[in-house]
Amino acid sequence: MSELRRPRVSLTSLGCKVNQYEMRVTTQDLRERGFELVPFGAPADACVVNTCSVTHEADAKSRATLRRAVRCGDDPVVVATGCYAEMAPTAVGAVDGVTVVVPNREKPRLAEVVEDLLRRSGRLLLDLEELAPTAPEGLLGLDGGPLTRTRAVLKIQDGCNHFCSFCIIPFARGRLTSRPEDSVVAEAHRLAEAGYRELVLTGICIGDYGDERGFPRGDDGRDPLARLLDTLSGIPGIARLRISSIDPADVSDI
Repeated sequence: MSELRRPRVSLTSLGCKVNQYEMRVTTQDLRERGFELVPFGAPADACVVNTCSVTHEADAKSRATLRRAVRCGDDPVVVATGCYAEMAPTAVGAVDGVTVVVPNREKPRLAEVVEDLLRRSGRLLLDLEELAPTAPEGLLGLDGGPLTRTRAVLKIQDGCNHFCSFCIIPFARGRLTSRPEDSVVAEAHRLAEAGYRELVLTGICIGDYGDERGFPRGDDGRDPLARLLDTLSGIPGIARLRISSIDPADVSDI
């Protein structure tokens, strides 16, 4: 009888830094569940493709990447997610070999979805809790290996309320939702402790951070994003903050 092994999962992400952040979180979740992370294109039991739909070229690249995932060795289950999967679920599900289409709102459950698919397919017969390794000291890259970079992407919000006539994003990502400041700061502390020295704040419309919830302003009436930047800049070990993109119209005096 062949030696038992951990199930192998590969991941790849197209498009924006928000997608990159979400796949990093999924990578951590899979690792903590006991999966072995392998480079995309290597033989795997499951492949996760985080698609993009900003342009027609992005759609085409997403389809090509899904077909590549299907061709990975060992006939993997293929999980499609991301904005192209959100906007064209029927077309994505029709790609030969795609097992399931996961909408953007279900991305936090991707590791759970992968485990359930493998169990139902009969590929996962082991108790992953017994195989789960000790949590790594640092964070992992999409190939399952330790990240060696000193710059980390930190998502602070998702969605957009502007509905510009030329933009598909509000339909793909939904309405504006901001992470509570204490959640963002807590993750920033973890990143600093893991050795990161630079944080790239990202989101779909980060200039509107806090606007949909009316995050309380201090006595000085400061904008929620400005206050968040001040707090993050005071975290020991963080030497630089970057704002990935912001609409000039969202810049306030305070």
